[in-house]
Amino acid sequence: MMKGPKRIQIYLQITVFLLLVVVLGAITAFRYADYKINEREGEYNNDIAAFEESEQVEAEIATTFFGKQQMLELNGEVRNELGQYMMNNIYKLNNGHLTEIVARQSDETLSMLADYVSYVKRFLDGQGIPMICIITPFSIGKYDPQLPPGVEDFCNDNADRFTAYVRERGVEVLDLRDTMHEDGIDHYDMFYRTDHHWNTNCGFYCYQKLEPWLASHLDCEMDPRISDLNNYEIRTWPEWHMGSYAQMTSLDFAGGADDFSVFVPKFDTMIHEAGIDVPGRLEEAFYHFDALDVKDYTSRLTYDNVLGGGDLYGKTCFNHLANNEIDVLLISNSFYRALYPYLLMQFRSVRYMHTALVPDITPDIMSQYDVVIMLYEPRLLWENGPFNYRYFE
Repeated sequence: MMKGPKRIQIYLQITVFLLLVVVLGAITAFRYADYKINEREGEYNNDIAAFEESEQVEAEIATTFFGKQQMLELNGEVRNELGQYMMNNIYKLNNGHLTEIVARQSDETLSMLADYVSYVKRFLDGQGIPMICIITPFSIGKYDPQLPPGVEDFCNDNADRFTAYVRERGVEVLDLRDTMHEDGIDHYDMFYRTDHHWNTNCGFYCYQKLEPWLASHLDCEMDPRISDLNNYEIRTWPEWHMGSYAQMTSLDFAGGADDFSVFVPKFDTMIHEAGIDVPGRLEEAFYHFDALDVKDYTSRLTYDNVLGGGDLYGKTCFNHLANNEIDVLLISNSFYRALYPYLLMQFRSVRYMHTALVPDITPDIMSQYDVVIMLYEPRLLWENGPFNYRYFE
């Protein structure tokens, strides 16, 4: 039986803990009410719209929770001291890169997705419009997984089987995971350590690998300057980008922030975005450097905000200096941002449509373009949404 002083000490600890919970809960409740009533979404640097509707309230409460960042940092420090490699379902690879783990998709599901892509290919063949499917790398390397002991991931396995099914159906595929391996490129040099996105180096590399296919399938002269690295100034902001995985863990757990680089052309460019009257150079009309004015580790949207700005579901831009009349349709998710500038500098126009809009893409829409590029990251290989080309079956 506990003695009096020890019992009193335990009661005091419980009381302090409960008071802390009540105080933090009350502050959070006021912050959440202020967030909703006064529409302060922009002040919290969080993309709530990216969550499913059923998850938005939970995400909003987590966003406004008082002291959230401090608690995350403390949790991350403790986990590092204990040598743990998982926090909030985010895993730390042996080389320090952060990732999530993806479940296995059945052969039936992947075969069905490949069928959907082949329906689009069949329609476009009838229109004389070339199409290519690009498989991007995932944060876990196909040839060098770097997984901690006992951790299993199926993202690359899903992508391998899907790619095989798509090729069996006559669809041309550019699998960047394999081309990087063949070119002797370190997979992890192409990814932010703290984020689920590929980095701008990989976006440029993707364009370099895509350009020969474009040249062989389109009746136009390609501008060789665009795929030549010597024609760009690479501007870098050291330790600037704290990606989505680090936002879900902590800066300490992530081992610090990523450098953030942007490729700025040395040659003349002149573009404008549909709905915006003032054209400008690429770095004026597409890049948004104002998002880099202040280093802010509470914002997980550096990649999105700098590369194209607030255009989650779609964007069309026009190139006033194009030497051709080629219009491109690019279907992707936010991975599009790192590739888009090079396509835009090469062709008359590029329309990006988010994979969330795939069910709304009709044959009439696709037939307006001279080439269709499907850019899919392996995490999108799941049954609903991203491949639901329902009008083409």
